[in-house]
Amino acid sequence: MNERSEAVDRRRPSPRRRTTRVLAAGMAICAAFTLAIGRANAATFSESDDEGYVLPAGETVTDNLFAAGLTVTIDGTVDGDLFAAAQEVVINGTVTGNVFGAGSRVHLAKGGHVEGDMFAGGSEVSVAGKLDGDLRAGGTVVRVLDGGTVGGELMAGGFHVGVDEGGTVRRGLYAGGNQVSLEGAVQGDVEVGAGAVRLAGKLDGDVNVVVSGESGGAPPAALLAMLPNQPAIDMPASIAAGVDVDPSAEIGGNLSLTGRSEPNVPTGVVAGKSSFKAQAVAPVEEAEPAETATAYAMRWLKRTLALIVLGLIALSVLPGVLRAATDGLRNTPLASGLWGVLSLAVTPILIGVVLVGAIVVSLILRYVLLGQLIMPWLAVAALLMALFTAGLYLAVWCGYATVAIALGRLFGGRLREERWMALLAGAPIVALAMVLPVVGTPARWLIMACGLGAILLPWVRSWRSTAPDQPATMQLPAS
Repeated sequence: MNERSEAVDRRRPSPRRRTTRVLAAGMAICAAFTLAIGRANAATFSESDDEGYVLPAGETVTDNLFAAGLTVTIDGTVDGDLFAAAQEVVINGTVTGNVFGAGSRVHLAKGGHVEGDMFAGGSEVSVAGKLDGDLRAGGTVVRVLDGGTVGGELMAGGFHVGVDEGGTVRRGLYAGGNQVSLEGAVQGDVEVGAGAVRLAGKLDGDVNVVVSGESGGAPPAALLAMLPNQPAIDMPASIAAGVDVDPSAEIGGNLSLTGRSEPNVPTGVVAGKSSFKAQAVAPVEEAEPAETATAYAMRWLKRTLALIVLGLIALSVLPGVLRAATDGLRNTPLASGLWGVLSLAVTPILIGVVLVGAIVVSLILRYVLLGQLIMPWLAVAALLMALFTAGLYLAVWCGYATVAIALGRLFGGRLREERWMALLAGAPIVALAMVLPVVGTPARWLIMACGLGAILLPWVRSWRSTAPDQPATMQLPAS
């Protein structure tokens, strides 16, 4: 291995060290805010008017500066850290410490100088001046402009991350976004993950590019126009999906590319080795195979047996209810169906009323200082809800059995008199209608509505026929 390769290897941080640096950067932000709060008595807090805050040229703040407003402009010197939040933050002067900026636009202008690190987030984060430390940024557009210098690493995520021609990053660059454009100089390693990547600058270290998907292109204008009164942003050029290696690019180390298709790498661009790894394409999910005839037969058999068993139990326990229901369904099928539809529509409303009522009663108990009764009340409410749910489930299956008996009685003979025999004859028909493809679901709802309505209708008629001066009792046929 030659001396240059050894020097590059010594300069290149390992993945563990890079991870440690990222964590350290996050901890540094927290620590900086903590120290700043601890020194609040000594720090300087800006007083901004409607036009924002301006530190005039020639003036110096000899401590940490906290500035906020419509705009924050630093033309003078901050001998400490700068904490700025505004629609637009512009640094034309000097900051001897770190910069923590948030806004629609955070810009280190030409002639501006930050001696520490810069942590920024906004629609646009740009560096056209001199940044001695690292840049950690997230935004729609993150750019090192012509003449801008980042003395440390650039770690950024955004819709567009770029180093323009004439821009310089003196150490590594680690970026992720919709598109990444490197037309300037990066003197360390480059690691990029994006939908579209353009390599056209002088990249001294190894370059590792992973292109996923088929996305690309510049940020849409609508994305930056969602909020009113936003500062104008110089939108970058759009990059087509994939990897574009320009003939003018200079890659001093190895080039490693991962993507769906191998790009054209011009001869002489890469000083080291060039490699390509095809990205695995996610397999297209196959549609679930249609149920086989055997599966339909098993579903039909299970539902038939369930109908017969539950129907026989209902005939044994509630013979009068099922007799009245089957007679009503046979004589007035339309009325039974309408009452069933009404019951299905009202049931969710009743459940909601019960839940809201339980909450309201709990609040009342708390308001009248009877908080010790809240838990017992909620337990009772939960029990009542469970009983209601169980009763509704049983009513639905009794409704299925009612429809099965009514269908079985249509065959005449003994089936008209012996309801258990009618159940045995009608259950397979009802079960078959409920498991058929396409029509099974609407058939199930129709059968449910007719069955519930047939069970409910005798109770409604009994209540309506009761005289006002008589107690409301229901008259059903004797068992």
